[in-house]
Amino acid sequence: MWYTISSFSSAGFLMDEFDTNFGFLVHDVARQLTTVLDKRLSSYGLTRSHWRAVVYIWRTPGISQTELSEMLDVSRMGVTGLIDRMESRGLVSRKDDPRDRRVKRVYLTESTKALTPIITKLGRENIDDFLAGIETEDRELLVKLLLKVKSNGFHLLSKKDLAELQVSKQ
Repeated sequence: MWYTISSFSSAGFLMDEFDTNFGFLVHDVARQLTTVLDKRLSSYGLTRSHWRAVVYIWRTPGISQTELSEMLDVSRMGVTGLIDRMESRGLVSRKDDPRDRRVKRVYLTESTKALTPIITKLGRENIDDFLAGIETEDRELLVKLLLKVKSNGFHLLSKKDLAELQVSKQ
């Protein structure tokens, strides 16, 4: 058995091993987080994709579109479309890189810079709402454990030969 908690949810529904499987839980919580965040951002005319891009551009002004695509885990074509839409709405601007004319650098507009404290606050409120009822020490432990999981994932992804991670057929 994959879990040790009760077989029934707090709502009384029978739970199976997928309800408590780490991978499914992480995916489900991430989906819920982003869905609720989308609803909160909608009053500002933003989506979670805009929010994530704004946060990365705010943290790294002048980030290249290629770097942004890697940070967002979106294809270069996908990030180009996202930046096109954001630029047409006045959220960002693109400038040529002075050292490499093939590279476009992305910057927040002044109006988006003014929105940044608001949308980062919405992001924090979203997390706080999801962690409601969890003590500070447990929140810190959760973050510490997730950072360890993230580090393990980084090390797995950085292996030169990912073939060694494949499970042999039995």
